[in-house]
Amino acid sequence: MAEFEQRGGVVKQCAIRVGGDVGAKWNGAGAIVLANEDRMKDGEDAQRIRVLADKGAGITAIKYHLKIDARRIKRLAQSYGIKIASQRGATGCKGPNEANRKATAERGRKHRQELARQAMPMIAAGDSMNTIVKALGCSKATLARAIEENSHVAH
Repeated sequence: MAEFEQRGGVVKQCAIRVGGDVGAKWNGAGAIVLANEDRMKDGEDAQRIRVLADKGAGITAIKYHLKIDARRIKRLAQSYGIKIASQRGATGCKGPNEANRKATAERGRKHRQELARQAMPMIAAGDSMNTIVKALGCSKATLARAIEENSHVAH
């Protein structure tokens, strides 16, 4: 430091701060003192989170709807006693989309069954997989799964 000052440098003394710029006052004991505007904003956001949580929205839905960081949502929910529904780890969950999932799975099963029915004569004729895939307009993986699931079609 002495060498720096000898070359004309000036040492400026300032208080040591822990962490980055938090945009709020720091009380020196490690706690951030929120301004009234920040408290008001927290209260408003917590109310908006409560409304969505009461409707059954999860963290991700709230995050995208309100454009608030997930960590902040969790912190506000904990501070204001808001219970947010969680689907993580739920087994056997029968939500509103259960019927859609079943219908989609059934359509896929029927489609693969039809692919297998159309592919079997082509396989018997000795056509290559590339030829069959091109003729049926599906992928090799889909065709292989269709044949595996519906091997009884050939008999």
